[in-house]
Amino acid sequence: KKAVYVQDPNYPDDPQKQIFDHYEYPDREDIEKKLSRSIEISVRRENSAGGWDYRITLEFSYTAEGYRSGPENVGGSHIISSVAEVKNVPDTDYGQAAFSVFVYYDAFYRQDLTGEKVSIINAYHADSDFNVFLVNVSEDDPPHVYRCSVDYKSQRYDERGETRPRVFTNLDPANVSYIPYKSGIAGAAMPVSGELVETAAQTRRFLVGVKLYAAGGLGGEPLAQLEAEMMS
Repeated sequence: KKAVYVQDPNYPDDPQKQIFDHYEYPDREDIEKKLSRSIEISVRRENSAGGWDYRITLEFSYTAEGYRSGPENVGGSHIISSVAEVKNVPDTDYGQAAFSVFVYYDAFYRQDLTGEKVSIINAYHADSDFNVFLVNVSEDDPPHVYRCSVDYKSQRYDERGETRPRVFTNLDPANVSYIPYKSGIAGAAMPVSGELVETAAQTRRFLVGVKLYAAGGLGGEPLAQLEAEMMS
């Protein structure tokens, strides 16, 4: 029987970097139909002289039902991961984000996909939150049945048992369910804005340039100028 395989997208020209192979179906399309994906964002941190050093890991886990990964591994799954670091992050008060993570991905990587799950793992929720921006870069129209579920395990809650939205996306808000967890226990669902922006006024910053000219026009050099970061 003819073997078929799917390449690792990080190595499209390397025949040794195949992800899945099978010996029953003669075309790649059948593998793609049985391919599912999960996304996980997790953090680890260490104490540093300037605060905290965070190590952020992003994993895309692909599983193909009825297939095995190759050429050396067994099982029907393959993980593509990447790591980023942010250093010297100071302690944050409730309501503040220690940093932001932007994930650029094709939410509609296969047309008959009905849904996928995003897990955010934050072991330091007692004193630190971070924002996650899920940026869909697909140019395809989403299947009408597509749903994205986001589990944030866990988020920081204040003394009143309240937490803040930490997930932002350009996906249709009606197609996204977002559940914050408190110490590993699911809380009430929270909305997503459908915009790639933190909307709280106190978190928006603008760099405003002020230039002072002599009376009579704007020609020539300004008499004085000031660049300052202003809070709206």
